[in-house]
Amino acid sequence: MSITGYLVPFPDPGAWDLMSDRLEEEIQSTGPGQVLVRLALPPVPSVADNLPFARKRLLLLQREESGWSTVYDATTSSPEAQEEVRLDVPGPATLRCRLMNIGGTEAQFTLECVFIPAAA
Repeated sequence: MSITGYLVPFPDPGAWDLMSDRLEEEIQSTGPGQVLVRLALPPVPSVADNLPFARKRLLLLQREESGWSTVYDATTSSPEAQEEVRLDVPGPATLRCRLMNIGGTEAQFTLECVFIPAAA
């Protein structure tokens, strides 16, 4: 499943957890395997435009009995239009992928999270 949204930047990078401008997708792993997260980011402006790259925060959370625990957390700036992250999953779990725009530009973002079962 893939979700797309026009995300506005957070006014204060220190207030990530207080804001709601993000894409979020929940997936279920059925056993061991990998989670493949694909991001489509805004097009890179030309150097002459002097605009910032897409700055974003990607979180992968796992449901625990007491709530959600962070499995992966990365904040990056990238000139790339597409990115992929692969993470190993040891067994059945409920996972949540969250992409947040923390850059200075408003733009279209796409988030796709897929569980790939391990080969038998």
